[in-house]
Amino acid sequence: MGILTFSHPHCSSSGIVTPVYYKIARVPYETMMQYVETDANSRNSWCLAHFQCKNYGKKCCCPPKIPTFNRLKQRKFVYLIAGMIRHEEYCQSYPKMQNRAFLQMRNIQAMLGTITGKITDSIYQKGDQLFRFGPCKSSKCDQTGHCTKERMKPPLEATGVEVCRLCEDLLGIEFDWHKREDPAQTMHGIAAIYTDRALKKEDFRRIIHEI
Repeated sequence: MGILTFSHPHCSSSGIVTPVYYKIARVPYETMMQYVETDANSRNSWCLAHFQCKNYGKKCCCPPKIPTFNRLKQRKFVYLIAGMIRHEEYCQSYPKMQNRAFLQMRNIQAMLGTITGKITDSIYQKGDQLFRFGPCKSSKCDQTGHCTKERMKPPLEATGVEVCRLCEDLLGIEFDWHKREDPAQTMHGIAAIYTDRALKKEDFRRIIHEI
């Protein structure tokens, strides 16, 4: 399949248009496993390294409840779906967000989560495993112990995938980390679909033009 790279504007429900830049690649299972922490305890430590994540031990799609990637049902391919929005262009679409870096990041994260979620949901077929970008939409699983969504969609990193290294190596993405004295200029959202199907570039391009 190779890497599909293109841009397509996202139009909000209120008609505001923001450019979104996409990179999509098919990754064979064997290659994917080179970027997976298979030891559950080591994976769990990611959530506890600096401070304990509030979702640790509560959300069904978070450690330690979610299994590591190698313990999921094996399939042939992972399709990485990376969306990127530039802060400068976002502020051109939403001028009130200028000089409000934290709110920009939160809103862009939500936008990328919505976009990538629509892409994966549109491609999904029974037997596939979806991976989301952004926070879990369910507010009840930490109370009930069961996922309330029709399809559980953990983030890749929750299953032990080294997402940054994976995307740097395979998609050529250079992540721009936010610092108070040096605000990030871009934000990336990484979702994925794990499947036995051989999807084509045209499948993704068509869906992105439709959402």
